[in-house]
Amino acid sequence: MEMVLEFLRDVLSQPALLIGIMSCIGLIALKRPFHKVMTGTLKPILGYLMLAAGAGVIVNNLDPLGKMIEHGFHITGVVEAP
Repeated sequence: MEMVLEFLRDVLSQPALLIGIMSCIGLIALKRPFHKVMTGTLKPILGYLMLAAGAGVIVNNLDPLGKMIEHGFHITGVVEAP
């Protein structure tokens, strides 16, 4: 029983999978065909993963810019990393 709860906690702690599960439940409730359910579930999962990857790239590229601004204007700031 504890393994099942741990598995559910791990699955539900991943935002991409949670969005995919919600999409899947909604499409099943709308009685869509199987191929629409599969594509409608995978698209939000992949979209979220791509969005998170893009945000990580932007944050990593802003770090050197933040250091230059701190040095040039003698101010301190924080660019929060995900």
